[in-house]
Amino acid sequence: LAQLAPPAERHRSFAADVRDFAAVAAALADARRASGEIDILVCGAAGNFPAPALGMSANGFKAVIDIDVLGTFNTCRAAYEHLRKPGASVL
Repeated sequence: LAQLAPPAERHRSFAADVRDFAAVAAALADARRASGEIDILVCGAAGNFPAPALGMSANGFKAVIDIDVLGTFNTCRAAYEHLRKPGASVL
């Protein structure tokens, strides 16, 4: 946050486990209450186990899919009501 343009008080972060739709929806609601309208959403959560397929367990692969795919869906779906207005963006 310190690197963002002043005033830094305007920049906030809200954490959630992207695998949990309710947690994502709650974080977005908190962000809206704290900062007003949500104009931009960046889906940047990712999980990875740098290993060849034979070196990764089924559970490890599921964790990557849950974070990368389900997490992106949960985040976009939870943000839809906030971002359906003209000018809003999803990255």
